[in-house]
Parts: sequence; structure tokens; C-alpha cells
Amino acid sequence: MRLLHANQARRSILRVVTLMLLLAALLMLVPILGKQRGFRDEITFIAPGGTEAVGISLWDSREQAEAYNSSGYSEVLKELNKLVEGTPQVKTYDVANSTAHNIAARPAA
Repeated sequence: MRLLHANQARRSILRVVTLMLLLAALLMLVPILGKQRGFRDEITFIAPGGTEAVGISLWDSREQAEAYNSSGYSEVLKELNKLVEGTPQVKTYDVANSTAHNIAARPAA
């Protein structure tokens, strides 16, 4: 399904990272993200048993998320490779709505 937006103005960006992890890997990421320009928040979901997680990071702009992805994230991956199985899967989305971050829903065209 593809949503169409009447307003193509600047939107916040959401990155979803899915990985198999050890809890230590998760704890290492949050301070690094907090230092990145445009970073707003990290929400992490851990499956029962603690071996799989989904991390959602919110960014002010796509450019800032991509800047982190092309510079800071490569350093994080080096450390994660010591602690996780496989390669994290990353997807980027525009944020349509977030009540916690006061991002209003975007009307469909």
C-alpha cells in the first residue's frame, strides 16, 4: 500500500533496524545515537528471550539520518559485529504521526 500526501513539507524521519542481539549491543547504541545531529529518540522492542530486537530511531530530517547512516553507523556496525548474529536490516520511513513527539498526522491526498 502506498500513501499519498498532500503536504510534502519537511517531515521527521524514522529508521527501523532489526537485528539479533545481545543486550550489551543495545546498551552501547543509545549514547552514540544521542550525540548525533538531528537525533530525536530511540525506541527499542525486544522479543521474549532477549535475542531479537527492533530499534526505531527518530530524526529531524532524512539528511541527518543519512549522514549518521554513512558515517557514525559504520563505526557502530564494527562494534555490533562482535556482539550480534548477521547484519542488521535498516529501513527508512517518513514519520506520518507521533503523539509522543508532537508530530501531526499527514492527510492523504
